[in-house]
Amino acid sequence: MDSSAPYIVGPWLIGKDRGVLDRLVESRLLWDRRIAIMATFAFIKAGDFD
Repeated sequence: MDSSAPYIVGPWLIGKDRGVLDRLVESRLLWDRRIAIMATFAFIKAGDFD
């Protein structure tokens, strides 16, 4: 799942509320936190550094 985050989750969040990433980062589950990190690669690729 985390390997698809930059290709599915990240692009889906571009231009949308990114609150879901905050919830994932605060999760106790390692894989939830990793998905949040991996999803940000889509923002970096799009030149969105906010």
